[in-house]
Amino acid sequence: MNELKLYFSMISGDMYYIEEDEIKNMNSSQLPLIGKPKDNCKKCHGRFHQGYEIHKKYYVPCSKCFKKYIDWSAMKHEDAIIETPRTTSEIADHDFIMEAEKGNM
Repeated sequence: MNELKLYFSMISGDMYYIEEDEIKNMNSSQLPLIGKPKDNCKKCHGRFHQGYEIHKKYYVPCSKCFKKYIDWSAMKHEDAIIETPRTTSEIADHDFIMEAEKGNM
């Protein structure tokens, strides 16, 4: 039987367990944890996040619990990158600006 590992999703703000053989399918916005934070944390109250960043669309990990509960040995060597979903109008505006800068308009 596979061992369960605890993870925190910066996208949903949830802590959840996942089987060890499924870890290879995880993206960089999932943080491996050693254990659950204590409920008496003055910053996050055991949720492991301090709130939601509305512009970048991810949950901000608790600065106090971050140092204690992240499993640094299980972290991938690449940096955690949060990609913000773009709307079609933002993509169209970006393409328009790029074409205008090239002088093709």
